[in-house]
Amino acid sequence: MIDLKRLIEESDVFKEDYEFVKSVIEQVLEEVKTQKSQLNEVPAVNFPRYVDEIHNCEPYQRELKDNQMESMCFLVQNNEILPIIDKCSSFLKLQGVLAWCVRFKEKNLLQITTGNLTVAELSTALLCLVRKVQSVYFTTEIWCIERGQQLPDSINLLTLSPFLDERKILCVGGRLRHSNLPAEQKDPMLIPNNHLICDLIVKHYHFSYLHTGAEATLANIRTKFWIVNVADPKSNV
Repeated sequence: MIDLKRLIEESDVFKEDYEFVKSVIEQVLEEVKTQKSQLNEVPAVNFPRYVDEIHNCEPYQRELKDNQMESMCFLVQNNEILPIIDKCSSFLKLQGVLAWCVRFKEKNLLQITTGNLTVAELSTALLCLVRKVQSVYFTTEIWCIERGQQLPDSINLLTLSPFLDERKILCVGGRLRHSNLPAEQKDPMLIPNNHLICDLIVKHYHFSYLHTGAEATLANIRTKFWIVNVADPKSNV
């Protein structure tokens, strides 16, 4: 600005009409000063102190109220079953692979477990496998039972009186729980009949009991598992 004043003062125009040029310079400088002050100023916004004041505050009225969107809630569930099931050719192999995964997951650096798999590790792996399969195929049943609601009439498991035990496993209920049978035979774990896990279980019991007939194979399976709506288990072999 100083150079601008000096150049104008040295020019012939400035000498001829001093007052006019002076007023122009002052007007330009005042406008520049005003523009700078406007750029540096930050508009004051009075934010509400309480939630009830939100609807009455200026930012809400100006920005939010005209663009309100209806809130929505989405329930996302992972329905993917363990991919390892499709890669195992036998039930015992699948159980062993999951048991090694359980050992690795629960590994304690202060007490490292070595050697062969234990019965507890194999049992834990089996429960993890069954729990995962049931969470995908029996979603509605588990949801209703956890909330103490009655199962819909369209549920196929209604006649089996299903319930969740202390291990969060969906089991068959009924009067057998009052018998002297072992716990696994009183309340066998429910297994869907349209998944590979069903085929692996049937093959395992069919081969373990030396290729018994359909009824004998089904009876042996039901000492631990209850396959839903299965007529001929040998069809899964």
